[in-house]
Amino acid sequence: MENVYQKRRIKLLNSLNENSLIILYSGDEIVRSEDQNYPFSVNNNFYYLTGINEAQVYLAIIKTNGVYQEFLFLRRIDPEIAKWVGSSLAFSEASRLSGINISNIFNLHGFESFIKNSFVANRKSLINKVSEVYLDSSVAKASLRNLISQYLVTIKDVYPLICNARRIKDQHEIGLIKEAIHKTYLGLYAIRGTLKSAKNERDIEAMWDYSLKCQGVKRSFETIIGSGVNATTLHYVKNNAVLDSEDLVLCDLGVEYEKYASDITRTYPISGKFSNRQKEIYNIVLKANVESIKFLKAGVSYQEFLDFGKNILINECLKIDLIRKPEEINEYYWHGLGHFLGLDVHDVGSYNEPLQAGMVITVEPGLYIASEGIGIRIEDDVLITSDGSINLSQNILKEIKDIEF
Repeated sequence: MENVYQKRRIKLLNSLNENSLIILYSGDEIVRSEDQNYPFSVNNNFYYLTGINEAQVYLAIIKTNGVYQEFLFLRRIDPEIAKWVGSSLAFSEASRLSGINISNIFNLHGFESFIKNSFVANRKSLINKVSEVYLDSSVAKASLRNLISQYLVTIKDVYPLICNARRIKDQHEIGLIKEAIHKTYLGLYAIRGTLKSAKNERDIEAMWDYSLKCQGVKRSFETIIGSGVNATTLHYVKNNAVLDSEDLVLCDLGVEYEKYASDITRTYPISGKFSNRQKEIYNIVLKANVESIKFLKAGVSYQEFLDFGKNILINECLKIDLIRKPEEINEYYWHGLGHFLGLDVHDVGSYNEPLQAGMVITVEPGLYIASEGIGIRIEDDVLITSDGSINLSQNILKEIKDIEF
């Protein structure tokens, strides 16, 4: 059966000229202290094409004479060092993950010789002469550029080509995002169970972190737990304020599952019951959320999407005299209605083109009334289809009757 990553590589190669070479790098570890590194974060474009989450790995793909050859170059960790940090990725496992034949997987030490052979047309060279080299501008090392620049070749940027492919999620990716959302659901369920006993925002955050640890996953971004007026600061991450039972608490959080992200926001009454005013504002945000999800489909422009949700907020806020003129909405709502989601929380994609089936986008209207200590945002992760949309996070409760206790 064809490997999902192999399918993606073939699709990418179809957009390249003959005698082309693609080189992608997984990235380096970053030193934290004398004997420890920060957790490794793989380059997402490399991961998208290989499924390999390992530092210091090169992927090289050559397209020539209508066929392609694929190669991986992996570091080998010294056995003595491996006693401290663990062994390196086995060639067999790299082959299984990526779908690249194990006979085309080599030690990293052979990479420079491979590059030199790539530009020499003789019987001993591995391939025919390459005339175009595609590098990922986001991670390409200066040393690699200098090495390639010695030859009369054209260097191009493969970054936009891979990002263009990443916009449309395949079924494998959608499945991973759905699993990330499910694990978010479990974490939020745990949070709701701790609201009555929580004394501080950090108590809520601790329950979220505990749930993720138990599930074997990690955050996809810094968690926002904002109660009362703190919820009116969009990227509030201190999460250390004492809770007031009369307030709401806004929880903006996400899970990273096999590199794919969820991004969900729910706003709960700490006491278990909304006040009349809180309920009034909450229902406005909920209407904008629900109706905007219904509005989404392939062909809708991003600006149409933004305007649709914002106009609901404007009209409803006019009705309750929160604002007197439409432009006054900017005092209470000043961010976009959503963003692309995938390997990155704010994933790649063009906001100047119509939405397409297979894209995943967040829908996150909000209202922030600092003078009343009310900040409400409701965010879901939505799959665009040809004739509508599917709310991938529809099981995470958000109706007042469902979240009050």
